Amino acid sequence: MKLDKLRKEIEIIDKDLALLIEKRLKICQEIGEEKKKLNLPIFDANREQILKEKNASYLDNKYQEAYLNILEKIFEESKKLQK
Repeated sequence: MKLDKLRKEIEIIDKDLALLIEKRLKICQEIGEEKKKLNLPIFDANREQILKEKNASYLDNKYQEAYLNILEKIFEESKKLQK
């Protein structure tokens, strides 16, 4: 059944996403430690904007808004870990 196949694809993608997000969050913690050593602020609006524009450019226009909403949540959680 096609629905089952599509759901299986989503499960595989979700696993990959979870592992990649975990890896990203670990690196964000390290970045937070480095920022503290260098006495730099946690929030860098310019860096976030650059990442949003760069990453959104990889997607079809119809998916960019949804992706940016997800990315915004990832940024929020990343900043929490850096504190």
